Amino acid sequence: MLETLGIETVGNLATCYDGVESELQTRRALRQVNGFGPKTVDYLAILVGSARHVAVDMHITGFVRDAGIVGSDYRAITTLITRAANELGCSAAPLDAAIWNHMSDPEGGATSDA
Repeated sequence: MLETLGIETVGNLATCYDGVESELQTRRALRQVNGFGPKTVDYLAILVGSARHVAVDMHITGFVRDAGIVGSDYRAITTLITRAANELGCSAAPLDAAIWNHMSDPEGGATSDA
């Protein structure tokens, strides 16, 4: 599957997230792999160096819920975190990481029902 996209190295994969059309093609291909959902595809983008992706998991979702935002799906939460990062003058992936670290700290912000 990755061969059809010309991906042989991490660098090759990183370039697949550079353009809109290239990223859409990469997302479609990766989503065909059993177990690859939107979070895995976005996390993979972060691992290869993207600072603009958000990997929405239970920690990010819990943070958004604790902020009083209910009924948000994956795409809405991604948009919310990306817009918040823009407002804060940072990239989405580092904000994602900061929220994740905060929510995963047992003495930090994680709520008992998160």
